[in-house]
Amino acid sequence: MNFNPNQRKLYPFPDVLTAAKPYWWLVTGMWLTGFCILCVHGSYHSFTKLVPFNSALLDNFFTYFTHVGDGLFAIALALILFLLKYRRIAFAIVFSFLLSGLFAQIGKKLTVAPRPSKYFTDIVHQPVHTLPVTNWGDTSFPSGHSATAFALLTMLLLFFPKSKWNLLWILLAFLAGYSRMYVASHFLDDVLAGASTGVFSAFICYIISLKIFAAKPRWFPG
Repeated sequence: MNFNPNQRKLYPFPDVLTAAKPYWWLVTGMWLTGFCILCVHGSYHSFTKLVPFNSALLDNFFTYFTHVGDGLFAIALALILFLLKYRRIAFAIVFSFLLSGLFAQIGKKLTVAPRPSKYFTDIVHQPVHTLPVTNWGDTSFPSGHSATAFALLTMLLLFFPKSKWNLLWILLAFLAGYSRMYVASHFLDDVLAGASTGVFSAFICYIISLKIFAAKPRWFPG
């Protein structure tokens, strides 16, 4: 079965999930593992257990890698795909990034949750390793970077369900989520909520894309 993202007909939502079933099981298993850790240890202790040490090498890596969850990265990826004539997924990525960002910002407005950097420094008065990219304040929940990273991952799995690169995309998305903990900008529950937001947003955008591109519009350039 050919899943070309630029073909005239996109495959129905249940079918495309089935096509990438091994990858969805892996994503779900990793998410459930994080959820179990959170239930057993709570936000505070899960953070200290999952970020037990730091090093100059990890500092340098995560300082740059955490930007995978930036909006600029999502836009750049969409632009590259558009230039490579994967225009449907390019538009879908932009819309999923915007929707996941909207949901994440709503969550931040509705909750007052100190980030690890502030929580450890100002509340429990315990030293925590921070970096120049560390965020401060009370807008920890949910993680917007994780939402963006998992929105991108989900879109890639939906449009390329049988790609040999999917395992790598999953690893990169989870590393992006972990990076938010390493730089002391988010707790585990923030990352899990952000990941769920990204996946949910991508599902919505893919289903909408099925309607929009059911019959290829004359104005659509590719």
